[in-house]
This record gives sequence, C-alpha cells and structure tokens, in this order.
Amino acid sequence: MKSKCTAVLMVACLLPLRCNGMAAERQTLCMCPKIFDPQCGVNGKTYANECERVCANVDLAHTGPCDKTEEEAGKAELVPTHESLEECINKCDWTFMPVCDVTAQTWGNMCELECGGRKPAHPGPCTPAEVEVAAAPVGWRGPSLDQLTKTKTVTVTLASGQKKTCECPVVAAFVCGMDGKTYANECTRDCHGAGQHHPGPCKGYDHPTAQEKCPCDKSFTPMCGVDGKTYQNLCYLQCFGVRKLHDGTCWN
Repeated sequence: MKSKCTAVLMVACLLPLRCNGMAAERQTLCMCPKIFDPQCGVNGKTYANECERVCANVDLAHTGPCDKTEEEAGKAELVPTHESLEECINKCDWTFMPVCDVTAQTWGNMCELECGGRKPAHPGPCTPAEVEVAAAPVGWRGPSLDQLTKTKTVTVTLASGQKKTCECPVVAAFVCGMDGKTYANECTRDCHGAGQHHPGPCKGYDHPTAQEKCPCDKSFTPMCGVDGKTYQNLCYLQCFGVRKLHDGTCWN
C-alpha cells in the first residue's frame, strides 16, 4: 500500500496543519525541527516541542516537561528506540544545539539526547557545578516555533566584489568559520562563504593560519584534539598536527 501523504508533510508541522494522509503503517508523518521547547502531553510523555506533540496526536497537558508523577501515570518514560546508541546518533543531523540532560550529561542536540533515552534539563552544555553533583535542574523555555520559522536577510560582499543575499534563520546556533569569525548559524556562515572550523563560537585561539588551508574534504565527522579544539574531520586534525583525544565535539 502506498503512502497517501504528499510533499505537504515536509512543512506541515512548521504550521498549524496536519499531514493530509497516513502512511502504509497508518502513522502520521511529520518533519519536525530539531529544537527544544518541551511540552507535556496528557499521556504523561514529554515532547521536545509542539510539533512533535501535535504529530503524535496528543493533547497538551501543560508547557514544560512532565514531572515524575505524570510520567509514572502515563507510563511513558523516554527510552532508546534504536538497536544501539551509536546507530541512533548516526541518524541525527549535525546541527550543534547542545542540550544538558537531568543527569548532567551534555549531548550535541535534542536528537542525540533522545537517542540516549535521557530527559532534557536545559539548553547548552552542563555547567561544572551540575556535573559535580550529576544533576541538572529543569528550567528553560527555549525558542518557540514562531521564532524558529522567522528569517532575516543577510547581505554580504564576496571577495570578487559581488554581493550575495541569503535568507537565514533568526534563531542562533553559533558556529566558528575557517576565517576565525563566529557566525550566528550555518546559513549565515555559508552565505559568507566561510568553511566550518568547528561548532560553537570561535575562541581566542581560533584565527586563520597557513595550516587551516588544508586539502581536506568538507565532511563533518568531528574529532576533539588534545589541544581542546574540535576539528571538522580526521584530515583537518592531522593537517594541524594535533593528536586525537576522542571522537566527537570537545565540550570544555
């Protein structure tokens, strides 16, 4: 049986609409944003944002995460749904919007946190104080869907003198470009024609050097070097002459 859903499903959940049909398994299909604006459903389950709750066809109990009593009543603890954590995370996109879970573990984005079956506490890396006690209090009301869909016009002058105009999201997810400059998000960075140095804002030592002109591809499989810097992939790490500390993004 073929799916009755059309291309509308790609944007349905960015608007107050629903998918106009069912898939073969009779599951509503939605493309939801990777953003954390938690809502508690009447089933006692915490959804990452309004889109995911609406897509699951669950009524709203209240904004913010469900508390433990509600979860026990709804019997809806967040649990991993994939065979392994690594397989699940590999299916997530590389959008860098770090989230701290209630056990004070930092994840690259909400998708990765859900792969680990954890409950979100707040955006951004966990603080040293939270890590020390292995607990992080819930206390954040992130960007709304309205903010997510807002864009602004970015106009830049390229090295050739040609002007380029891009429509980029207003919501910030800072990235550091290969030019040593911090950009609000990947869209703004790409509009300036700057390659990605690492997720997150540039630090004091993120300035262009001759080594940054490495003959590497643009694939993004981040690795943390012993210098505490995140490199786009193994090629860049080796080009800079830095030993690998671990796979993934550096958090400190």
